[in-house]
Amino acid sequence: MQANFVIDLGEKLGCQLYLFLQTSPSLTSIRSSYFLRATQNDSAQVNAISAIVQAFGWREAVPIYIDNEYGEGIIPYLIDALQDVDARVPYRSVISSIGHLMIKIVEELYKLMTMQTRVFIVHICIPSLGTRLFTKAKEDWNDEVLGIKPYVPRTKDLEYFRARWKRKFLRDNPNKIDAELNIYGQLAYDATKALALAVEKAGTTNFGFRKANVSSNSSTDLATLGISLNGPNILRALSTTSFKGLTGDYLFVDGQLQSPAFQIVNVNGNGGRRIGFWTPTEGLVKTLNPRINKRMSSTSTSRVSTVIFPGETTVVPKGWEIPTNEKKLKIRVPVKSGFIRALPYALPYEYIPFANSDGEPAGTYNDLAYQVYLKNYDAAVGDITIVYNRSLYIDYTLPFTESGVSMIVPIADNNSKNAWAFMKPLTWDLWNKMMIFEGQLRIKLALVSGFPSQLWARVVSNLSRAVILIWCFVVLILTQSYTSRLASYLTVKQLQPTVTDVRELIKKGEYVGYQKGSFVLGLLLDLGFDRSKLMVYSSAEECHHLFFSKGSGNGGIAAAFETNWHI
Repeated sequence: MQANFVIDLGEKLGCQLYLFLQTSPSLTSIRSSYFLRATQNDSAQVNAISAIVQAFGWREAVPIYIDNEYGEGIIPYLIDALQDVDARVPYRSVISSIGHLMIKIVEELYKLMTMQTRVFIVHICIPSLGTRLFTKAKEDWNDEVLGIKPYVPRTKDLEYFRARWKRKFLRDNPNKIDAELNIYGQLAYDATKALALAVEKAGTTNFGFRKANVSSNSSTDLATLGISLNGPNILRALSTTSFKGLTGDYLFVDGQLQSPAFQIVNVNGNGGRRIGFWTPTEGLVKTLNPRINKRMSSTSTSRVSTVIFPGETTVVPKGWEIPTNEKKLKIRVPVKSGFIRALPYALPYEYIPFANSDGEPAGTYNDLAYQVYLKNYDAAVGDITIVYNRSLYIDYTLPFTESGVSMIVPIADNNSKNAWAFMKPLTWDLWNKMMIFEGQLRIKLALVSGFPSQLWARVVSNLSRAVILIWCFVVLILTQSYTSRLASYLTVKQLQPTVTDVRELIKKGEYVGYQKGSFVLGLLLDLGFDRSKLMVYSSAEECHHLFFSKGSGNGGIAAAFETNWHI
């Protein structure tokens, strides 16, 4: 309210209002030509915050703020920025500034613990209150957080100024041990320098005030104040002033200090660590080097360094979970791992392996599904095939892969790997045609004896050249045909299965295998296999042993029947 009053007063008096501590976005709505904000508007942060939310794939976020002008002023801008990246705000955590603040903080933290959202955006302008909030939150949660702050490039001028300021401060305050100049002190120095440059540019010859026409019955002394004669000149000079300050490039755009780059900071028990930047033009970036940033997406987590999240983990949190006071799902699973890791969201659960005291499966997949029907468990997760008898008493989710059963058999050994294998493509028909084409033995010998001497003979006739070209072309075709037939014989012929029909296995009384606990057992019995010819295995290694280490004739199996997704 005080800032609003002062801005309105400056407008009436024609005096330049130059404020460097007022960060509330609500002041922007005040239409005053004499108001310049010499600090960063809080609304400049919201795009950086929404970029972080988008990069990590969070879909909900809860803002935590104080119910005053500075806390409430940023909320409309923050919500709009989050909506632009498809993130919603299910709840606003407002901490009242009236009453016992610690009690208010505890009450709000308890409310947040009973909600699903686990992404919180804290915007508190009172440092002591922010310290209390994070101290209390650390008791129930971890202390790893992400934060943003204006980026101030390290320059020689800045380091020199810090050293001078620190020496003077310690000289004036000898009892203070640790003293550092923060961003607001640097902005104050730049603001003072900008004002001095503007006054120098506008001149100091006309610093008087013109008396205002005031009625005699005015109730306040403010009405007697005059109107500045040099105010418009200083305003024009200050609006066009630009220089390289301690905080970087210092200039005004539409009465606001230009938005800087922001640092993304990962804060944990060991202090803060910079993991990246956000700029209005590039978005999230790991460095301020444009060449490196062009190779990466502006919303990708690869554009920031590794982040340590609560729990001292680098795994990105899902962003929500079932409240701690809710009941956990009880899920029966086969004695296998990895099912829950594929879920795209956090889900509190309690895995109960379907196993006995020895760690072996406690029954078949039918028994596992029946436990859900008896309501002993909330769900069963695993490689459970949709079959008719189970669908009578339980419901399935949509299958992830096509279901079905396949037969696995060894490849036939044709024993064709011998020294005369290259003769196989030359069939008897081809040999007979060659002998008929060559004619009598005398002619054959003449051709054989004459060919070497004529091979390098000079070709004079065009017809001879044509015959040679045709002959070479035919030889090339025959060579390629022979090569392809030989390759086909040595490869494709070897990929023939030993068995192609289930009825052949039943007729010969061969042993076949199936996975332990699978519904395939019932399917094989329905097909007509004798139960004594069925062998069970528990793993792919055991199935391989039955095939190759033993074989059908040595107590092994001739074929295995397995569901498609296990092959």
